[in-house]
Amino acid sequence: VWQAGDIAEIQPGNSPERINKFLQHHHILKNAVVDSLQVSIEKALWNKDLTGEIEPFANLDHLLEQLPTLPTREYSIASIPSQQVLRLVVRQQYDESGNLGLGSGWLTQHTEINQNVALRIRTNESFHLIDDNRPIICIGNGTGIAGLMSLLHTRTRHNYTENWLIFGERQRNHDFFYASTIEAWQT
Repeated sequence: VWQAGDIAEIQPGNSPERINKFLQHHHILKNAVVDSLQVSIEKALWNKDLTGEIEPFANLDHLLEQLPTLPTREYSIASIPSQQVLRLVVRQQYDESGNLGLGSGWLTQHTEINQNVALRIRTNESFHLIDDNRPIICIGNGTGIAGLMSLLHTRTRHNYTENWLIFGERQRNHDFFYASTIEAWQT
């Protein structure tokens, strides 16, 4: 359950390539079982930070104790509950080495269709609408359009029509998110 303005906190995971590279570096078989979890080490590493230094470990449980869980990523929700789908706007990010970012990479490259995603909704009361028909001005750029879309969808569903959207992006050809919806609202 969410409302316009709320945030989706998503637990990103490591790509299979990142996990395999880690396992090879530490000479661990990917099918080795973590005793306390009764799952393979490959599965146990999906949400662990694999970038830090590791002390010598006696067993896989000791290894996992040294690896913190990856921090969640926050995304503004671009839809409203009555649309019966939770929409996000995710732009792929790359680090200085050209590697795909953990959060954007997890959602856009490594998560399969119909795969479960670890997600929770965080209410964002300071971004909720006041329920009346006073005019509003929404200003954003890039993926910031997501939260604004949920607010504008809510207002149009209530037939509140005095809405201004000031939105910009560098390249209209591939950065004009929700172009058809925005153009329909303009009409």
